[in-house]
Amino acid sequence: MPDENTETTTEGQEPEEQAVEDTGTEAVEAEETGSDKPDSIGGVAFEDLPPETQKEIKKLRAEAKAARTEAKRQAAEEARQAAEAEAKAAIDKERAEHAEWRKRVAKELGLIEDEKTELTPDQVIEQITKERDEEKKAREQRELQFRALSLEVAIQDAANMHGALPDKLLDSRRFMRTVESLDPSEDGYRVAVAEAVQAAVEADGSLKAAEPKPKPPAVSGGTTVAGKQTKRLEDMSVEELGAMLRGQT
Repeated sequence: MPDENTETTTEGQEPEEQAVEDTGTEAVEAEETGSDKPDSIGGVAFEDLPPETQKEIKKLRAEAKAARTEAKRQAAEEARQAAEAEAKAAIDKERAEHAEWRKRVAKELGLIEDEKTELTPDQVIEQITKERDEEKKAREQRELQFRALSLEVAIQDAANMHGALPDKLLDSRRFMRTVESLDPSEDGYRVAVAEAVQAAVEADGSLKAAEPKPKPPAVSGGTTVAGKQTKRLEDMSVEELGAMLRGQT
């Protein structure tokens, strides 16, 4: 029958090995609680443990302490890096916004030109096509203006030649339809316009200008004043000249 004071060990383990395992666990727990060393382990005072067991306990305590220290260091390092990254991102964002603001102000003041971006082949083709269409449209507009101006000048000259009213000719849709198809660059353009004006005047008398009033025939050898014949100026006396100027004859 075993002695009541004899400690029971785990089957398959020597008492000393069981003590090391138990004391190691309790040593780690003691280290985690912040005590320098456990007062007792497994009911046995730390000083009463075998030297090898004390050494193993101290080793376990040191490893646990180093692990906790490293974990704290890593956590602090990660927190520091996260804070630095966040601060750097905020600074970079502020700098980018400030640079964009300065560029926008400089453009508005005309201090810098807009940046030219590299165009893709499709964009180059689109730009060339657009410029070509705009140039074609401008050229056609210039040609229309030239034709209109040439036609107006030709109608003015022909109207003076045939005694017509140029303004009425230009306002007459029927007449303008007969001359708008004429090409100013062709020979005989002005002749064709003059013939059209002559035909229009002959067909519509309202297009013809009024005949000017005939001037009174000049009397040789003298000057006519209010329908009365007088002497020549060089033959008049000073009194006669004064009376003529005053309307007294």
